[in-house]
Amino acid sequence: MVNCPSKKRTTSKNEMIKMAKNDIENFLAELTDLNAARAAENKPTFIERDTLKPEFDVLYKDYILEGYTPGIEGNYGVNTAVRMVEPENGRRVTMWLSGYTCEHLESIVNAVQNDGGSFPMRMDFLLHKKESSGGRTYNRFSAIVRENGDAVELPAVPEDQYAEASE
Repeated sequence: MVNCPSKKRTTSKNEMIKMAKNDIENFLAELTDLNAARAAENKPTFIERDTLKPEFDVLYKDYILEGYTPGIEGNYGVNTAVRMVEPENGRRVTMWLSGYTCEHLESIVNAVQNDGGSFPMRMDFLLHKKESSGGRTYNRFSAIVRENGDAVELPAVPEDQYAEASE
């Protein structure tokens, strides 16, 4: 048998680059169409949270701590945004802590997490004044975590707290 080389047309480097560019353009066009369809179906929404301003020496029971964000610069120093759920109505609220109260919250959360716990955390909490050993009075955030993780059932977000994201 005689070995005959087949007459294959070789693709030049320029043709390969052109084909790759066409594939990329087609891919990006398809991706744009898919994203537009998803955006139309699932218009982004976010939750407009109320502000919880806890009073001193009032015991707040059964609030659900969803999480917190420390280190937020504000007009009066560095603050912590504490995301919570009110027990009576499921309203999402943000409580702002500053100073030592931020550290108190963090130590409570860390203790739960060090014991294997996780968010969300159902807790009773109190904002109160306490006297230091040096005789100075400071603000104290105290809490008892009653349940955490999967044991905590989050209520539905009230409809009036949903807002469409602006583009």
